[in-house]
Amino acid sequence: MAKVSITDVAAEAHVAISTASKALNGTGSIGKDTVERVMEAAKRLGYRPNRAAQMLAGKQKKIGILIPDFPDQIISCFEAGIADAMEEYASFGFRHTLFRYDNRAQGDAAFFDGLELFARKELVDGLIFTPSCVSSVCRDRLMQLSIPKLSLQIRADPTICTSVTVDEPMVGRMAAEFLSLFGTIRSTGVIVGERNIAIHKMNLEGYASEAAARGLELTAIADSYNDMNTAYNETESMLQNFPQIQGIFVSSYVAPAVCSCIRDRGKAGDIRVIGVDVYKETAECLACGLLSAIIYQNQREQGRQSIRQMVSLLLDEPTESIRIKPELVMNCNLSFYYTP
Repeated sequence: MAKVSITDVAAEAHVAISTASKALNGTGSIGKDTVERVMEAAKRLGYRPNRAAQMLAGKQKKIGILIPDFPDQIISCFEAGIADAMEEYASFGFRHTLFRYDNRAQGDAAFFDGLELFARKELVDGLIFTPSCVSSVCRDRLMQLSIPKLSLQIRADPTICTSVTVDEPMVGRMAAEFLSLFGTIRSTGVIVGERNIAIHKMNLEGYASEAAARGLELTAIADSYNDMNTAYNETESMLQNFPQIQGIFVSSYVAPAVCSCIRDRGKAGDIRVIGVDVYKETAECLACGLLSAIIYQNQREQGRQSIRQMVSLLLDEPTESIRIKPELVMNCNLSFYYTP
């Protein structure tokens, strides 16, 4: 059974996380009825407070967050989850400083500048980061940091630190199984973000393995470099060169561009597309039938878990890498994941 958090208690009692924290810890000015409602919710759920975190109350711990600036549709979800968890731990003295680096124009240089910003011990006590690369240079820079660190979204070398990511191979496997269920699909293509990046490489490996097991042919692979225009052009080239393709898996947020190309070529309904990430444009594509399904990677939960793991690191508690469960979103259950 998953551990009950103060976030769960707050939701059960229909109060803010900060209110639940104050009620459970006897701090702040809260009405008696509210305190009783929170206490009853905690009892129903079997909540057990983090005593180690309580001992840190008043001893401020600063967490640095270093994440990319693009694409905002996705990064904002990580930020929302980070904010959720920080509200939970604020009453225990935890604070955070978030810095977005330009991962398009400056790339690795901007990430390394961010590392330098947080490298000073007096600035932060721990660092959560999304690396721009997994090169030996990046690895060396990270190893120079003496503070606790954790990689978010991109799996880091486990000898350096733990990571919080979606289950990347499972995303690909789910996509392949979904396309196989149509029965008539044999030839498929994959449009990745960038196949040399760990998350997309593992998406592709998971897809290829499951596709082979289910009798699907992986006919073509293209890199979109997480760019909508590139994704549109690569889709057009794929359809021209491989007209037999009947299904496409898009392992990047660029599925709307792929759907636009298929529609413009008069192939809507003939080619099944499954993408990733739920946001306004993908939700619209799913609602109108251009997308057959979306794999939800729950970036918000990844953000929450990264903070919780970092708190454990700062408390010298044992931690291990976490892989968040991906979920299949179809038009019938879209309202659970996205509200216009």
